[in-house]
Amino acid sequence: MPKTKIVESEPISENEDLCSKYWCDNGDRWDFFTMITGLLLLIMGLCCSTIEVGYIIYTYRIQCYCVGLWCSAGFLLIGTLAMGLYHYESVPSASLMLFCVMCDLIFGIVMPLIAIAFTIKCGKLNVFYYPITMICILVGLISIVHIFFVTRELLKLRRQFYREG
Repeated sequence: MPKTKIVESEPISENEDLCSKYWCDNGDRWDFFTMITGLLLLIMGLCCSTIEVGYIIYTYRIQCYCVGLWCSAGFLLIGTLAMGLYHYESVPSASLMLFCVMCDLIFGIVMPLIAIAFTIKCGKLNVFYYPITMICILVGLISIVHIFFVTRELLKLRRQFYREG
């Protein structure tokens, strides 16, 4: 996502570079942090589903409410949103950014907390679920950081909107 820059309404002097005063980018570059965040969430979602499917194939039964599969679905969703949100030529709409923050809260913090409770209970019976617990903790931390940065961009947009009005 292009970084939101507060635009001053004063005239630009001849000595100032326009691209330092205003954000100038052609939209071809991705924000490195967001791309890495999206890729990490996608990889962690694939790891959870692989662990769960491997366990189902190994034991021929479903255990622990298939916590790895529904966690991986949520992680893949927020990873896809994180990567898709930032592939814009300009700043994405505030409603889309707010939707991504809400998905990060639900699928990146609340759902992993529920999954951690299930996997700790199931981990007492089978150590196989401890990697899913570790992945859920990492996704929660990554989601908190992602929420912070997207909220920061939303507040910049709000400030810019009120300066123009």
